[in-house]
Amino acid sequence: MSRPAGRNRSDTASHRAPSHGGRGRRGVRWIERLLPGLALLSCVLLALLLTPSPVFAQARGVDVRAMDSRVLTVDPREVVTVVFQVTNRTGAAADLEGRLLMPEGWRAITPEFPFTLPAGGSAMRLVSFFVPERIAAGEYRVSYQVGIRGRPGALGGSTLAVRVRPVFKLQVDILELPTIAIASEPYTAVFQIVNSSNTALTVGYGAQSSRESEIEPAVGTLTLAPGESQPIEMTVRPPAVTEPAWDEISLTATAAAGEQGETLTDTAKRSVETLPRVTGKEAPPHSIKTLFTRRVGGSWSGRDDGENGAGVQLEWSGSGSVDGTQERILSFLLRWPGLEDDTIFGQDNWFYVDYRGRNFDLTLGDATYGLSPLTDPGISGRGMRFAWRGEGIELSAYHVGSFDFGDDDEDAYYQGHQTGLGLLYALRPTWILGLSYLDQTDNVNGHSQILGVRQQAALGAETALDVELAGSTGDAGDGMAFWGNLIKLGAPWRYRLTLLYASPDYAGYYQNQDRAYLDVDYAPLEKPWSLRAWYHYDRDHQTARQLAEYDQEDWWSLDPDDWDWYGPDSEEHEAGVGLNWRTADQTRYSVELRRRQRSDLNPAPTFDEVENSIRFGYGKSFKDLNLSLNTSIELGEEYDRVTGESSATQAVRASLFWRATRRLNLGGYLSVENEAAATFDEAPRFTGGASVSYAVSPKSTLSLNVQGQQYNGQNSVIADIAYRHARENGDLITVQARHGSRYAELYDNGMNMENSIMLSYMVPIEVPTVPRRDVATVRGRAFDQETGTGLSNVVLKLDRLVAITDENGYFMFPSVKLGVYDLTLAGGSLPVGMIPTLEMPRPVDLYFDAGATIDVPFIRGATIAGKVQLYEPDAALLPSQTFVRVGQGVKAPPPPTSEELKPSRGLGGILVEVRNGEQVYRRLTNGNGEFRFAGLQPGTWIVTIDPEKLPENATIEETGYTLEVEPSADQEVEFRVELKIRTMRMLGTLKVKG
Repeated sequence: MSRPAGRNRSDTASHRAPSHGGRGRRGVRWIERLLPGLALLSCVLLALLLTPSPVFAQARGVDVRAMDSRVLTVDPREVVTVVFQVTNRTGAAADLEGRLLMPEGWRAITPEFPFTLPAGGSAMRLVSFFVPERIAAGEYRVSYQVGIRGRPGALGGSTLAVRVRPVFKLQVDILELPTIAIASEPYTAVFQIVNSSNTALTVGYGAQSSRESEIEPAVGTLTLAPGESQPIEMTVRPPAVTEPAWDEISLTATAAAGEQGETLTDTAKRSVETLPRVTGKEAPPHSIKTLFTRRVGGSWSGRDDGENGAGVQLEWSGSGSVDGTQERILSFLLRWPGLEDDTIFGQDNWFYVDYRGRNFDLTLGDATYGLSPLTDPGISGRGMRFAWRGEGIELSAYHVGSFDFGDDDEDAYYQGHQTGLGLLYALRPTWILGLSYLDQTDNVNGHSQILGVRQQAALGAETALDVELAGSTGDAGDGMAFWGNLIKLGAPWRYRLTLLYASPDYAGYYQNQDRAYLDVDYAPLEKPWSLRAWYHYDRDHQTARQLAEYDQEDWWSLDPDDWDWYGPDSEEHEAGVGLNWRTADQTRYSVELRRRQRSDLNPAPTFDEVENSIRFGYGKSFKDLNLSLNTSIELGEEYDRVTGESSATQAVRASLFWRATRRLNLGGYLSVENEAAATFDEAPRFTGGASVSYAVSPKSTLSLNVQGQQYNGQNSVIADIAYRHARENGDLITVQARHGSRYAELYDNGMNMENSIMLSYMVPIEVPTVPRRDVATVRGRAFDQETGTGLSNVVLKLDRLVAITDENGYFMFPSVKLGVYDLTLAGGSLPVGMIPTLEMPRPVDLYFDAGATIDVPFIRGATIAGKVQLYEPDAALLPSQTFVRVGQGVKAPPPPTSEELKPSRGLGGILVEVRNGEQVYRRLTNGNGEFRFAGLQPGTWIVTIDPEKLPENATIEETGYTLEVEPSADQEVEFRVELKIRTMRMLGTLKVKG
């Protein structure tokens, strides 16, 4: 429904498929009944989509659409470059700002600087990002959103579906690594290196600790045959700590493969919680982490008549669980006064409090409120929202008392207020029905009401359908709209279909727009190539007369006859097909054929342009240099069927990311093009920039971004520098500075310069919420039952709480909420073979046993050991040593008896199983055929082996034994495997007649 800006701001122009299993999305898999109705509905709406519409008021917001396919398949360490077209539909000139939202760990190469668009104007924004090397294969979302500078939330956006391909060659796995370690006490870590290649590899490995734990051995080398794996056992000694801390233990293996010496590498890592020996510390009351920030900023212009500004801003924000259960989340933001007019880094004043509970939500203040794609996907304003959830149902209501789109409240083009009601009902776990009602009043459409019906269904594990039908009535007239989104992810087929139709008198978000998008990607997992194709259709109902009616006093005063470059009533078709090829040395090639047509639909058209082009792409990841490069060149021809003129179009783009050292990252990008890709023809455009990020120390970073641009008759240079330093007490200091200069004939002296600076000091504050009441202390002792000696360094867990026994075996959980828990044994330094006599996990009911002492006696468990032994006859007794012709009274000698067989060798790799009721343990015999099970509970155990792995010519009399095991007993068994004796029958010479 809605979230405060900054917490959930989703893409407002491109909507996600319903999530599976999430709260409030318990939808339906009932496709048999759904498909006939959807087919009829699709036919009706496609007919409406192709019907010409009269012209009415333009929709509000910012339209953001990708100029390429919206579904991509990439490899790790790949640089991706995408061009988005941004169109200002707010009806007034606006200072806009792009925001790139990516998964954690992904890096943006192109920084986003503010840009200005007139009403109806469009611009191309180059977006480039780097896919990290250690990213898991799977589906990811990358969203590019555009909003008003200095304000939270977005006016529009577009989302890319990015699939990262799996790459497996050299693999490192974790065989044994504890989740809990005791400070200064050594433990064993076992990794396994697997050669998944088809050739032998010489592998070097190195182990690391994030908290300077001592590791022995830390480095080494080994040779692995194809498909071979080998365990690496290490001893880790964690450092002394006074508070629980997380230590990441990792093992990295590298190898050179192939004639080119390609470097293969893989890393396995796991976090180990290091606990101090002292655990008797009372837990403080639960608290929420908040951040108090003071900002001081200003700006000054290089022109005499320029505007200078300075100011101070205070902010207090926080978010977290109220009671630690993650079922009640509270977040808030108090920021005042606004600095957006004083410095480019300034932000508007903003106040909101948001509560998310198990059964109800409440939002007060400045936030983003919305219902559905067609009614209102999200509008920033000051209001209130309440939502209630029951089993399979959610009801919500909100009222926004004021909102505006513009540079300030007085001159804002779009102003008004609205009230929304929403209902979500889950018919099935994968089918959700929604009903939305919006009552709004604004200065564009007057007073209107909108009703929307929506259904979200999961058609399979990777396919989802989202459809909405809406209608409006009021001062703007009676109108209707349809929006549908069908998306299929996964491999190898991935596609996304979006249909939109909104009539001229429809008063919702997408007013007077037609759109049809289809994106298809085919990428087999095991193939080095992939295919993609897309078709995008847009109908823009707008005339030069309407654009001229907008207030343009703060922008260029243009004659209405010159407004054709803003894209009046027009339609646009764009289609393309592409092939991507990846080689074994991380080189990527691509080729795309593209066609684009833009037509003026007015009675006297001023343009009818067709552009055909071909794009060649090259990318490569240089692992030895830690550098990734992506480049493309596009060549084409544009023909205007109105004037009969044609011209060549070119575009060159390049992006790179270089990790020079662990502390230094460099990036760069370049775009040179002369294509008429926006809604107007223009001179060649140039955009280039570079970025530097340097870790001065573990707590300090310095970054620099520089961009130069030649665009729309303006030459501009922007330079950003930022410094962040974290103090020992947790306080954070940031300094931001920017220099921007633009040269254009628009300005009196041809030059406009602006300099901005911002100093921020952030102090983390823990705010107590719910006091820790109704708690108890759990105490106990772990000891040897036979001797009474306490067992030290034993780790026990009470659900998620951990305690460690001292030198006398005593342990304590100091502050535990009343409830029913399970006490479990989590490891530690127990003597070999020691097992608890209590059944673990042991239930602990603190409602009745609060304060009671829990004793955990241990005994030395039983051991079952043995060997799978092969018995063979003496070589002198084998009949095959003496050739005997059988027949004519000669008989074969009898085979040796069991007494004549002698033990020869143990059989390795034989599966041995011991079972006592539901307790089952399995081992493979070692190279000598030996096995051992220690620490077994006393009782009746059945020992068996799997005869399938025995030699082909061997027999075994007993495949299982039943043993009565006493405490501390050691029992041994032998599985006798006898080799069969085969008699060879020699035939005489064959005589053939004929």
